[in-house]
Amino acid sequence: GHRLEMMTCWEKFCRVIGAMPNFGGKSYEDNLRQFTALWCEDTKMMKLDSVGGKVKQLDPSILSRLCGKTTFNKIKKEGGWASYGPQYLGPLEEAINALEHDLATDYNKFTPMTPNRDYVRDWAPPDKRATMLRMHFTSRAKPKEDARNIMVQHV
Repeated sequence: GHRLEMMTCWEKFCRVIGAMPNFGGKSYEDNLRQFTALWCEDTKMMKLDSVGGKVKQLDPSILSRLCGKTTFNKIKKEGGWASYGPQYLGPLEEAINALEHDLATDYNKFTPMTPNRDYVRDWAPPDKRATMLRMHFTSRAKPKEDARNIMVQHV
């Protein structure tokens, strides 16, 4: 299955979201909103033939857009984020690079895993007062079937 890889990718995505610069007050949420809006614009026209299941390796320009690197460079230039400096943008850039590495390594290759185990993860921002955003990952397992649960499925 692919559930373990999806969970890993989700965790790296959460690291990107958690690494947004914060200057107190609502700036974390404002920066997050600005970044994700631009990221959506950069990725919304992607087609399955460039990122779907038949793709074995992502094209470098697609990879850059998908991991947020294109958005990061755009927002530094056009959004005035370059003035924040490396002490604020360094963690964000590091998280984007980690997501890029994950997406570039063994794209669409999946590892065997325990098929009857659920995977559940929760994410909250580093400063819980900065935003109401919370994210949850749930990957349901295929339960082991025996005579007891097969009878119940038809009720």
